[in-house]
Amino acid sequence: DGVWICYHDDSMDVSDTYIRQADGTNLPAAYNGKTWSEISYAEAERWDWGVSKHARFAGTKPMKLEQFFTLCAKTGMRPILSVHPLPSGSELQEIKALAKACGVLPVLGIKGAASFIPALFQAFGNEVESYTCNVASGEQPQSVIQSAVNTMNGLQGCTARKVIELFK
Repeated sequence: DGVWICYHDDSMDVSDTYIRQADGTNLPAAYNGKTWSEISYAEAERWDWGVSKHARFAGTKPMKLEQFFTLCAKTGMRPILSVHPLPSGSELQEIKALAKACGVLPVLGIKGAASFIPALFQAFGNEVESYTCNVASGEQPQSVIQSAVNTMNGLQGCTARKVIELFK
C-alpha cells in the first residue's frame, strides 16, 4: 500500500518476539516469510508490537517512516537509515523527498551492502554525512573495505565521510 514502516527485517518470521497478535500470541504461520510489501499498513497496525517486551508497551503500533522523521525533526535527532534490500531508484527518491518534507535532510547516515553505495549516493548525494557498508559473514573484510573506499573515491563530487562497519 506504499506506506514505509520502520522495522529491522524485510520479511517476517512468525516466531518473532517483537510482533504479536493483540492477544499476545505469535502471528499465524501464513505470515512466515512474507515481506512487508506484501502486507498492508492497516493489517500490520492490528498487531501488537510491544506487548512481548513489557506490559507498559502493550498496544504499540508500527512506526511509519514519516512518523520517525517527524520525531527526529522535533527532537533534533539526525536519522541513520539501514537499507536492506536496496530499494529501487524511485523508492530512494521517495524516501529522500519524505526526509526533506519532514526537515531531516541531511541525514546522519545510510548503511547497506557495499554494492548499494553507488545507488545510495546517486539518490542522496552529499545530503548524507556518512555512507556505511556492511561486511557480511564469509566475505573478506579487506577486499570489501578496499572496494567500498574505491567506490566512494570514484563517485563524482562525493564529500561524504567514509565509514566501514564490520558484521560477522
